[in-house]
Formats: sequence, C-alpha cells, structure tokens
Amino acid sequence: MSFHVKVAIVGAGISGLSAAWELYKLGIESLVVLEANSRVGGRTLNHPLVSGGYVEHGGTWAGPTHTALLALAKEMGVSIKKGKLEGQTFYGFRQKWTMLEASPTSESDIAQKDFAQAMITFEALCRTVPVEAPWQAPNANILDSMTMGAWIEQNTTTDEARAWFEGCVRQILSGDPNKVSLLWMLHFVHTAGFNDLLETAEDFCFVGGTQQIALNIAERLGERVLLNAPVTKISGYDGSPVELFCERGIVFAQEVIVAMMPKTVARIQFHPPLPPIHHQLIAEWETMSWIKFHAIYEKPWWQGQIVSGHFLSIDTKLRRSISRRKMGVKVSLLDC
Repeated sequence: MSFHVKVAIVGAGISGLSAAWELYKLGIESLVVLEANSRVGGRTLNHPLVSGGYVEHGGTWAGPTHTALLALAKEMGVSIKKGKLEGQTFYGFRQKWTMLEASPTSESDIAQKDFAQAMITFEALCRTVPVEAPWQAPNANILDSMTMGAWIEQNTTTDEARAWFEGCVRQILSGDPNKVSLLWMLHFVHTAGFNDLLETAEDFCFVGGTQQIALNIAERLGERVLLNAPVTKISGYDGSPVELFCERGIVFAQEVIVAMMPKTVARIQFHPPLPPIHHQLIAEWETMSWIKFHAIYEKPWWQGQIVSGHFLSIDTKLRRSISRRKMGVKVSLLDC
C-alpha cells in the first residue's frame, strides 16, 4: 500500500493528534497520522476497573497554567473536574514526615528555614531570566553551564532541605536535577511559577480520563489515523516529497511532523542522516523510569489522620501517593 498526502504526522499522542486537528481545521484534509501502537493517546491510557470506573495509567492532571490542553479538552467536549484532594503535602525524609511551612518562624525547624531561604533565592533568580529570551539573562552562560543539582548543593545547608528541594524538582520534571541546566530550570519555572508547578498543576482531571481527549480527536479525524503503523525510515526529508516507510506501506508527503519523544526518534532511520547536533540530542536524551500503580480501597482509611492523602517520599523508592475520587470509588494513586 502506498498513498500521497500533504502532511504526514508520526505519533498519535496528544501532541501529534492536536497538530493534525489544527491542520484539519485550516482546511488541510489530505493528512495522515501514523501510530506504532494499537491505540491512540501516547502516554495517556485509561484502564477500566472490574468494579466499574477506571484508573489512568499515564498522564492524569492539569492545572490553570495548562491553557492549551484545557482549551483542547473543551473543544473536544471533555469536561474537567476537581483533581487531587485539598490539603498539605507531607514530605518524608529518613522516616520522618513533615509539612513544609510557607513562612517559617524563629521557632521553626532549621531545615524549614533553610528550604524557605533557598526557595526565596531561587525565585529571585528566576525573575532575572526573560521568558521570551532566556539566553539574554545576566550571566546566562554561567547559569547554563551549572546543573540545578549543583545550585541546590551550593544554596542549602541541611541534608533535609537539600532533599526536599531535589524532590520538588524530580516531582516537577520526572528528571534528575543533576542532569538539568540551571538556566533551563529557571526559565521553565519563571513561565509558570514554582507554586503553580508544585501546588496547582494537579487541580483538575478530565471526565472520562485524559486519554479521552486523544480518542475524541481520532474519532473526528477518522480514517486519517492509522494504527499499528510504526515508521521505520524517513527518506528525503530535505526535499519533497518525503517518503515514510512503515509496516503498512509507503507514505509520500509534502511535509512531515514527527511528534515523538526525542529518545524514541532513534528508532527511525533518516536519509540523509540528521544533522550531528540533532543526532547528539536524540542519543543523549534521558528519561527517568517511573512505575505507576493504583491501590484501591473501599474506604479512605487515611482520612481523619491525614486530610489530603498526598505524600512525597524523598529518600525511598515509593515516591508519591495522591488521593482522589473517581466514579464513586476512592483511589489512592501511588507513583514510585
């Protein structure tokens, strides 16, 4: 099988499908979305429960700063509902559980003061990085040559505050602070705000699950979405038409969008080869390994003891638990 289209999109996650949908609305109906898996949604996946309802194996939450995603969900007829339960997050360190104090006093634990001071210093530094042109920040080269982990090491004095700060970064990025540019992190946080990233990024979840957004787009695009069609080779991307080789045949396209994680792009053979700097990015791109599992209880046994059911363990393999209600079932989501 072979056919011609104006635009071919590789990847039917939310990024790839939203790109296809925007093109379709502009009148570009000659397009195809090629997806390697037997489903759409990428890193969003609803899993039905025998008892009724569902849990979400992948991306789940949205916050008020996720304006593009919220707008897309609304356009697709997917409504939002309250996300995680309100209440303080408990941070675990060396078998001790603590709530971070927004404004430590003279009576507060030394680690609380240490963390608060580091946060003040970090947020002040964030404001020196222009959102539209981070490379124009004062001492941009120095900031870019330092890792976020190194900055935390230099700006905290207690092991506990250091662990809290590193844990916050890991929670936000799902990445190692020792492998993240300080300049990049400053710019990232400045675009949203540290409090928004930590406290409001999980304010909402989507009725029907986040995957429902991708499912609804795919339904509207119809036969333009091809499943079980992993792209193995892209040839002639420096000209037109571009040839995309997949298990279901060859697609000829005037333009191509590759909507995949940089690391997974390495599965595709490019001819001519990608520029060295692009190839280096793909080769060195790292992602942390996370396992998400769901513990389901008939009753929220933690309520009355802990209001929120939200824990972040800094120094154990079980990193987080978040409590919420789905389809009448109380679910504690434990990420590790």
